[in-house]
Amino acid sequence: MKKNLTLLIIAIMLCFSANLFSQIATPPANGDGTTANPYQIASLENLYWIAEDALNWDKNYIQTANINAAETYTWFDAEGWVSIGNNSTKFTGTYNGQNFTIDSLRINRTASYRGFFGYIENSTIENLSLTNVNILGGQYTGGLVGYSASSNIERVNVTGNVSSSSSYAGG
Repeated sequence: MKKNLTLLIIAIMLCFSANLFSQIATPPANGDGTTANPYQIASLENLYWIAEDALNWDKNYIQTANINAAETYTWFDAEGWVSIGNNSTKFTGTYNGQNFTIDSLRINRTASYRGFFGYIENSTIENLSLTNVNILGGQYTGGLVGYSASSNIERVNVTGNVSSSSSYAGG
C-alpha cells in the first residue's frame, strides 16, 4: 500500500512538473547567424532561444521545418510566448521562414509590443506563415509584429485571433 502511494505521488509530481520545464531554449545545431550562414531554426526550442536572449536579435535566421507552438499555451502561467524584440531592444536581424509554418502561437500579456516579433527595426521578415495564432497584448499588438520601423515584410500570412487591450492591433 505504501509503495502504491509513493508511486502515485511521484506520478502526480511528474505530471505537474512538465510545465515547469516546458520553456527550453536550445541553440540551433547549424549556422552562425551571419548572412552567409544563418542560424537554422527547426524547433520551438530554437525559436525560444532567439526570444530569450536579446544578444540574438541582430542575427540572421532561416526556418527549416514547420513548428508546432501549441505548447506556448502553457508557458509562464498561460501568458505564452515572449516576443522577439521590444521597445528598448529591437530585433534588427533577418528571418526567412522558407515557406514553413509556425502553428498555434499564444500570447496572453497586457504589455505593449506583442507579437511573434514585438518590435523590429531595419529588419527583413519573409516567406513565413503563422496559423491559428491566439494573441492578446497591450498597445502595438500583431500576429507577426507588434511594431515595425523601417523594415521589410514580404510573403507572410497570419491566421487566427489578434486583439489589443489598449490600441493598435493588427496582423
